[in-house]
Amino acid sequence: LDVGEGEGEENEEEGAWSHLRKLKSLWESEQSGILSLSGAGVAQVPTAAISLTSLTFLNLHNNKIESLPSTMSSLRKLKVVDLSSCLFQNSPECLVNCPGIDSFNISNNPLSNLEGLPYSVGAVIATNCSLVHLCSLSNCTRLASLDISRNEIASLQPHIWPCTTSL
Repeated sequence: LDVGEGEGEENEEEGAWSHLRKLKSLWESEQSGILSLSGAGVAQVPTAAISLTSLTFLNLHNNKIESLPSTMSSLRKLKVVDLSSCLFQNSPECLVNCPGIDSFNISNNPLSNLEGLPYSVGAVIATNCSLVHLCSLSNCTRLASLDISRNEIASLQPHIWPCTTSL
């Protein structure tokens, strides 16, 4: 058990309880398919979270995360991903080939572009970012909803849209 830097029996006991609470939380996440670390102050995704193969909903909103580990691509059941209000400068490329992501929120990040969106995504929310132009979204063939409000995009080119009539 990682009981922290503290000395003494009280800190060891507190650390042990903290570790057990984390294990219980991970077990509950594995059972429910939901992991929410919203506002947890983390700078990286906990390694144990990547082992949650039944994960369908991942909420990392309002953290200090700048990137995701490449092993996140193994989370094949992910459907909803919320990376809003973090520190992403690019969309995490490790999610590109995750087949089930339907909803992707990357709002309130200092994004330079939207390259690397999951190909399967149906809805993207990228509001209040630093976007000044859009790259091609033609690989996102299921894209039905795109919210890029509160950005500095001056014009949209027709060639960036997916080959779909539902957008």
